Amino acid sequence: MAKMSSSRQQKVNERLAMLGFEVTKSIFLAPRLFLLPSFYQDEKHRKWASIMPGGDPVIHEYADLVDCKVVENEGVKPDVRGRAGLALRLIMSPAVLSSANAAKDGVYCTGMSVLVTARTANGGRSTLGIPFIREAVRRDSRMYAIARREAHALASSFLAMGDAR
Repeated sequence: MAKMSSSRQQKVNERLAMLGFEVTKSIFLAPRLFLLPSFYQDEKHRKWASIMPGGDPVIHEYADLVDCKVVENEGVKPDVRGRAGLALRLIMSPAVLSSANAAKDGVYCTGMSVLVTARTANGGRSTLGIPFIREAVRRDSRMYAIARREAHALASSFLAMGDAR
């Protein structure tokens, strides 16, 4: 998880305080220059907030949390039936086929994300994805172990809020 400068953290705290949100815990601090949301928790008022870079904070109640899970290798199984399908997939996106080949034997993880699903104000659902791995990484590597540990810690934080509803 990225560290946030104290002045940057103070600005976030003040911005959220104006909305009645008291930051008691930083769940995930997105690295600078990445278009990823940061997540904060207000344990006292049983709320959590997400802030996209350059966006306005979105504050949720614990009860708004629908699900949180870690997914790996999602979407890397191309439909390549027959020679024509294989040729078409190679022309359209060689990276998709390469990822599928790397993932199929289980030696590599080609993608790992934490998916947080919450109820929206209009009664719908919204899913935010936080990627931890975006390209092929060996499952026996230290990088994979660290990414997996951090992804599961983030998911556990959200699941604990869901359990506290």
